[in-house]
Amino acid sequence: MHITGAERLILIGGLLQGVLCLDFASLLPQNIKALSGSCVAIPCSFTLQSGFESFLTTSCKGIWKKGWAGVQVFDSSLTGKGLNKIQGNLTGNLQQKECTTILNDLSSFNDYFSFRIDCDNPLKYSFPEPVTINVKENPSKPTLSPATVNVMEGTSVSLICSAAAPCPSLPPTLTWTPTLSDSVEDLQETPNQVITSLLNFTASHVHHGEKISCTALYKRQAGKSDKSSKTYLTVAVLYSPKNTSVSVSPSGSVVEGSSVTLTCSSNGNPAVKNYTWYRFEGSEKDIVGSEEDLNIFNVTRLSNEQYYCEAQNVHGLQISEAISIDVTFASEIQNTSHCIRISATSQIRCFCDSYGNPAPTLVWQLAGESVNHSSNTIIREEPMGRTGLRSSLTIHQSQEEEIPSLVCLSSNFDAFDSFSFDLTPMKTYEGTVRRHLSCSTPQLVPNSSPVPLTIQELGTIRFYLYFCQNVIIDIALFCSMFCVQKYPYSCC
Repeated sequence: MHITGAERLILIGGLLQGVLCLDFASLLPQNIKALSGSCVAIPCSFTLQSGFESFLTTSCKGIWKKGWAGVQVFDSSLTGKGLNKIQGNLTGNLQQKECTTILNDLSSFNDYFSFRIDCDNPLKYSFPEPVTINVKENPSKPTLSPATVNVMEGTSVSLICSAAAPCPSLPPTLTWTPTLSDSVEDLQETPNQVITSLLNFTASHVHHGEKISCTALYKRQAGKSDKSSKTYLTVAVLYSPKNTSVSVSPSGSVVEGSSVTLTCSSNGNPAVKNYTWYRFEGSEKDIVGSEEDLNIFNVTRLSNEQYYCEAQNVHGLQISEAISIDVTFASEIQNTSHCIRISATSQIRCFCDSYGNPAPTLVWQLAGESVNHSSNTIIREEPMGRTGLRSSLTIHQSQEEEIPSLVCLSSNFDAFDSFSFDLTPMKTYEGTVRRHLSCSTPQLVPNSSPVPLTIQELGTIRFYLYFCQNVIIDIALFCSMFCVQKYPYSCC
C-alpha cells in the first residue's frame, strides 16, 4: 500500500497526539465502598508524559481533591493533626509513580476523588480520572459462592465467603454459622481488597434445609462500635428415606374390638410417596397396604401379628421396626382352674388361671376371708405368657375336716371375675411321706421303680417322671404340676 507524504504527516500527528494524551494518566478503581468510622485504601498509580519523569523528586507531594469542584481534602506534606480535612497517609512512593493513599476515620458520603501531583519544579499536574468513594453507615453484605447448594447426600461441598476489606489495618473477621465441620480456612486479603474464608463439609441429610450464614465483623477507628453484616444460603440435600417409623392412633393400648390406624412416617428428599405395609406372624408375611396410613378394624386379643412399613423415594428405601398392637381386655378366669387333694401330706392344692391385659391380679378368699401367704396357706404365682397369670394355693386340710368355701378373684383396670371351687369331687393323689428325693443319675423312672413314689389316679394313665442328677424334688408339687401340665383332662 502506497502512503503519500500528506497521509504520512497526518498519521504521525495522530500518533503523537495519542501519546501526549495518554502519557499523563492515573490508574484508579472506578469505585470503592467504605465504612464510616473506618479507613479506606485508594489503590493509585500514574504515568507521566515523556520528559517529566526526571522531575519526580523528594519535593513532590500528593494531593487528593473531592467532588467536581476539586476541593482539596488531603495533602501528603501536611502531617500535623487537623491540617487536612481528611486525615490520611500516602503509602505509595511517588518517585516510583505510586500514589496509593489511606484516608482515615471517614464520615458518610458518596463523592468523586481525583489525584494531583505537585513538585517544586515544573511537574504539577491534576489527573482528571476520578474514583467514586461511597462511605456508608453499615458494611456491605459478604457474598457466598456458590450462591446455592443442591447436592446428593455424601457430596463434598466447598463454600467461599468473600467480604470487602477497604481498610487494610482493620480487615473484617469472617465467621460461619453453623460450621458443619472442623474444616474452615481463612484466606489472605486479595489485591482487590477482598478477604475470603473457605468452608468444607460433606453433605448429609441432617444438613437439608440448614441455613448457613457467613458474618463479617468490622472493627472501626476512634473507639467507635463494631459493625457487622451477614448473608446466608439454605442447603438442599437429596437423600433416601430416613427415620422410618410406625405410630399407632389412638396411641397406647387399644380396647378389644375397636379400630386403629397405623401411620408410616419417614423423612426423605424428595418426599416419600411410595409406602408398603407388611403383616407377619412367625414365618408368614403378607402385604396388607400401600398408603401412608393402614386401618385395622376389630382388633382382638388372639392376634399375635406384627406390622412394619417400607418407605421409598427415587434415591432408595428404608424399613421401619416392627410393632405389635397392645390390645386390652378384661381379666377372665379360665375353666382349667381346679383343685387336687394330696393325701400323703394332707394338703389341698388349688390352681387359678386367669388371662387379661393388663395382666390380672389374683386374690384368694377362704370362707369369705382373704388369704395371705403363710406356712399354712402357701401361695405361688407364675406368669402364663404376656397376659396370663396362674396362682396356686396350698392348704393343710384332712379329709375329716369340713371343707370351707374357696373363691379366686381376678381383676385388671375396671374389670373383675371370680371362680368358686367345688372341693367335693376332688381327685386324690397319694405319695410317700418322704417329701424330698435325690436321684444319683438321670433316669426314666416309672411309678413302679424302687424310688418310693406312688401316684394313684382313676383311669388307666401311667405316669413317667424325669429325675435329674442331684436335683431335689418336692414330690407333691412336682406330681401335681406334672399332672396339670401334661395330662389336664385325665388328671383334673
